[in-house]
Amino acid sequence: WKSRRRERPEISQQMQALIRRLSRENVLWSAERILVLILLANVIAYRWKHINVKLIYVCLGCSLVIAYFLPLSWFNILPFLPRVILSGVALNLPILFAGIVFINSFKKTQSANVAFGSNLLGAGVGGILESVSFVTGIHMLLVLVALFYLASFLVLRRP
Repeated sequence: WKSRRRERPEISQQMQALIRRLSRENVLWSAERILVLILLANVIAYRWKHINVKLIYVCLGCSLVIAYFLPLSWFNILPFLPRVILSGVALNLPILFAGIVFINSFKKTQSANVAFGSNLLGAGVGGILESVSFVTGIHMLLVLVALFYLASFLVLRRP
């Protein structure tokens, strides 16, 4: 918990306790969930070689709309495990569909370097937008994500 740099302030004992408590209480909210969804997207793309990409974009759009309009307070009345599973599915489903979109786009690309570079750029922009959502709110982030994927869909439709 001590910083090696002198410019960074030390983290207080109270903050350390809060971080530890949050990590203990939210054990299922981690990067593993995203990795599982990406693995599932790969399995789906492998099993169904000729997926209708338009349908996947529709599913992606629907999952974003659900995440936008779903009141998160509804999950608070559920017991712990159903709350974690249902909220995890509802809020992370766009990752699954976005993964399928990327895999299909990657299969059709002529240049793997450009595809991976674009994906990395998108991840960077997404990370910045996620940080901005702390100020603007999650709903604005979902609107921006929907606009980016709409642009992606329109670009993919070009001949």
